[in-house]
Amino acid sequence: MRLCFYNPHAVYNSIGITCLSRLAQIFGTNKENLRIHNLKYAFLLSFLQKNDPNTAIVVDGTGASLGVVLQEIPLLRNSYLMNKIISYIEIYAWCLINKVNPFKQTIIFDENKLNSKNDILFSFAFNSYSFRSEKLIKKSIIKSFTGKKILHASHFYKSTKAVAENIKKVGIRHMVAEADLKKSPYFNKFFGFIKQVYILPHVLRDKYINIKKFESRKNKCLALGTLVIESESDSSNKDYIDFFKTNTLHPVRKILYENKVKLADIVDCFINFHNKERLEKITKGGTYSKNSLFRMVYDLFFLSEGKEYHKMDIVKKYNEYKMFIAPEENIGLSSVNSVEGMACGCAYIGIKHPMYSDLGMIDKKHYIAYDGSLLDLQKKIKYYQIHQKELTQIATNGCEFARKNFSENKVRNDFWNYLTTLLKTS
Repeated sequence: MRLCFYNPHAVYNSIGITCLSRLAQIFGTNKENLRIHNLKYAFLLSFLQKNDPNTAIVVDGTGASLGVVLQEIPLLRNSYLMNKIISYIEIYAWCLINKVNPFKQTIIFDENKLNSKNDILFSFAFNSYSFRSEKLIKKSIIKSFTGKKILHASHFYKSTKAVAENIKKVGIRHMVAEADLKKSPYFNKFFGFIKQVYILPHVLRDKYINIKKFESRKNKCLALGTLVIESESDSSNKDYIDFFKTNTLHPVRKILYENKVKLADIVDCFINFHNKERLEKITKGGTYSKNSLFRMVYDLFFLSEGKEYHKMDIVKKYNEYKMFIAPEENIGLSSVNSVEGMACGCAYIGIKHPMYSDLGMIDKKHYIAYDGSLLDLQKKIKYYQIHQKELTQIATNGCEFARKNFSENKVRNDFWNYLTTLLKTS
């Protein structure tokens, strides 16, 4: 079995730093959001960095990080020729940026070099603009390849209907995510044709450790996460907003952020309102709100959203508290914070949902479940502030569970075994 990463250079800061982001990191004013150790799926990059002979990179010219600029220029929008030129050059720069040796790692530009019986194409649903453009998808290798194809579902909510239709057209029937999205009503509304969603858990990085005695921690709940308010004028959000009747992927984060003064006695809220400055600029009008190309360049190079949040010593912060919450996405996915905080010996509070039980997490044993309402959250926090023995045991169990089940080696090996099995199925 050979795992082939499809246009990895086009996937925004997930399995590697993109060329566009590196340019912003060098010449822009906000470098903190682009640090490579913040990449959520960096563990997948290790396959390529080790020059594993059972891996390859597939590039077909339909996606590139720098190509997003072309999408803002009418004459060049969806231009396969320009995308191809940029993509073929960019993949080598991407490899060097992400410490992948482009001369040792197999890079495939011709579909004839793929083996439908031995190769699996792997990519992301938010692979640049590729799955939003029917014109580019028609020319893609992922459409014509007859072997197994699998997508990571992270951020699938953007332009949901259009992306789902193109994914269906290219014949993809398997996806992966941090939870079984087949149990998500929103996912099934658009992706009902997907046969299976493999649970690829969050990976626990080595730096997240328990360094402070539980009894000496603050007996309050720490609230973490990034809050983004989606623009209702942005057509890519229409499907999502029409379904949920809300403008945020994290409604509980919004509630906690808006009520942080009221909840101050039991919750210390460090939730980062990520696009607050952006929304304020749009409201003021001017070039920023009227010119999408100017806005994109400004956001990348000069906007300093989340600068203080990303400077925070997150490991130290987890170790200051006895319990924490990192509210989930309402499309059915948890936050990577859930795994990180548990490993730091902090008891996790999350909604009662299959995204946790499917991983083997048990309420009152590995984490504290609540019904998703602010009232029940307050109730659970106050209960465990009093019942310290129970809280201590949950924190201990959660820490052990996270270290046993979410290590990089375990997650990566389990994923490889799944892909090997998938390849054998009809």
